[in-house]
This record gives sequence, C-alpha cells and structure tokens, in this order.
Amino acid sequence: MIYQGALLAQAVDETGVLPPSTDSGMLTIYNDIDEMPAYLKTHFRWSEMKNRQMLERYVVDDEGNKRYIYAMKYPIEHLGKHVYIVLNYLDDLENEIKYDDKIQRGNLVLISFGLILILVTIIAFTSILYWRLLNPVERMFHWITHSEQVQIPAEKELKYKELNRIVERVETNREQQKEFIKREEFFLRTLSHELRTPIAIILSSVELMERVIATQKVNTNQDAKLSQGAERATARIMYAVTNMKKLVQTLLWLSRKNDASLPTETVNLSSVVHRVIEDNRYLLQDKSVDLDIVNIDDGAEIIANDNVLQLLFENLIRNAFQYSHQGQIRIVVADRLFTIVNPVDSDESEQDYESYGIGLYLVEKICDKVHYRYEMETDADTVTASLRF
Repeated sequence: MIYQGALLAQAVDETGVLPPSTDSGMLTIYNDIDEMPAYLKTHFRWSEMKNRQMLERYVVDDEGNKRYIYAMKYPIEHLGKHVYIVLNYLDDLENEIKYDDKIQRGNLVLISFGLILILVTIIAFTSILYWRLLNPVERMFHWITHSEQVQIPAEKELKYKELNRIVERVETNREQQKEFIKREEFFLRTLSHELRTPIAIILSSVELMERVIATQKVNTNQDAKLSQGAERATARIMYAVTNMKKLVQTLLWLSRKNDASLPTETVNLSSVVHRVIEDNRYLLQDKSVDLDIVNIDDGAEIIANDNVLQLLFENLIRNAFQYSHQGQIRIVVADRLFTIVNPVDSDESEQDYESYGIGLYLVEKICDKVHYRYEMETDADTVTASLRF
C-alpha cells in the first residue's frame, strides 16, 4: 500500500495532476472521503489517522458481507492533500488462503518423521563408529586387565593391525615376566634346598667337634687357652651355621606362592638389633665411623618371626657398616619402628653398589610378604632406611 501511494505521488510530481480515484477490485485509491462507501467512512476515523499508518478492521459492508479491510492515509505533498488507500477482501477469501488443518497436520507428520529419521541416523552412525573403533579397544583393555580369565583376542576381533601389535607385545612381555619369575622362584628354591645339605653336614660336624673338645678337656690336661680358643671358634661356627639355617628357611618361605605364614612370637627388637650389630661390628674396624645407638629403646617389642627380623636387620645394618667409611651411623629403635642413617660414600665401586642393591631387594621382597612398610631416602650426604612394623 505504501508502494502504491509512492507511485501515485511520483505521477503527481511528474504531471502535476492527481489521477481520478481507481478501483481494482481488492485495492481502491480514493481522492476524497466522500467517494468512499458508507461502511468505510463509519469504521475508520480518517481525519485522526496518521500518515502512512496502516489500520486493520473486520467489518460488515453495506450489503451485509463480512470483509477484512486494510486502510492507509497517504499524503500527496505536491498538491498539499491526501489520498486514501483501501485493501479489502471478503471473509470467504480469507478462509481460502488459510492453511487447511489437514495440510498442517501433514506437515507436522513430515517434520516429525524427518526428525526421527535424523535421530535414527545419528544412533546408527554412533553404533557403527563404536563397533569399528571403540569396541576393539574395549576388547583389548578387558583382556589386558583380566588376562587370567579372558582368552587373548583374535586378530579379526581387534580389526586393526596396530591393536594386534600391541596385544602381541603385551603378551610377549607377560611371557618374559612369567619366565623371569619362574627362574627367580626356581633359583630361590634350588639354592635353599642345595644349602640345606652342607649346612646339615657342617652343623653335625660342629656338634661332633664340641663333644670331642669336651672329652679331651676332661680326659687330658690340655692347655686352657687353646681349649678356650677352640670353644670360641666352635661357637662362632655354630652361630654362623644356625644363621644360615634360618636364612635358608626364610628364603624357602619367601619362594612359596601360598600365603602360609611363619610362626610368630613376641620379639624384643633391641635384642635382635644388638645381636646383629655385634655380628657385623668387625666391618667398622680401621674406619673413622662413630656408631650412635643411644636411641635404641630396650623395651620395644612386636609379635613377629625372629628369623625374618634378623634377616631384615642383617641386610640393613651390614650394608650400612660395609659402605660407610667415615662419619656417623645412627640407629633408632622405637615402638614398631626401626631406622638406620649412614653416610654416603661417593667412591663406591659398581660391584659394591650391585651387592648393596641385592640386599635391599631382598628386604623389599620380605616386607611385601609380611606387609611391613619399608622406605629408603637418599640425599647428598646420607642414606636413611626405615622399617615400620
């Protein structure tokens, strides 16, 4: 309607003459209000209407027909007057141009079907993606975490050669680890069993020597100093063999796969520590090493196996004595705690370092077996090893 008014204003500007009122059926342009039908004059206040403002009315014409009316007052500035533009159509035509309800329902069905089709496509694509990519990875992960219960997946199950290579590498590493563990267990069992025989022979021989020395001491007037020396040597041999026997028993227990525990009793920690210190004190001879044992609590006790404790203390104390050449070694024994701090010697040879590591490895294995907490800290000057029972 604005467009029609603009065309009319342009024509007036060019000719200087306002064309007569026109009626094209639906669109009518009136040059004067008096030219309008009565129902248009009645239902619109043309004098109060703003320029280029479109108003809408649902009216009944002079003949009783229902009509939709759109009206606008348009200024013709060249002539200083207005024209009145009216767009009207019957109520039946309005109903004809509206969408049929069936068409609307059909459109909704089509839209719903399209949305469902899109959703199904997304689900299908996701399923295919999962089956092609994620499912093989999940199969591999499940096998890795449950290898004892799940059979190794076949190549066609994993689909991708990269995943099959990973499975092959993992399986190879597992077989190597199993073989290593078997060799380790076999070594421990074999070594322990092989040591039992010579230990038994040495033990019986020492007992025989003790009886011979006792008999000679009674039947002859043997030199007292020589007799005492022989007794001390025999006692040291007996003590060493007894410790070897305990070590073999502990190693055999350590090599077993079952969780059978060793017999336990109430053990005084300080007595075991003092015993091990005296056995290894010779390692400190001719060294500028000060041994600090004032922090050993003589009343500290735990329920444990004496052989296991002695083996743990033996490795930790012997290593500290052997690899310390100057400085101070401090030993602390408290309630359910053993700590030893020794100075670091930076000039240790590679062979000594390997021996040191073997002892600590044995300590770790024993602590894992009996559920003790073993910790070791190393700084620039000292090494601190601790056991919590």
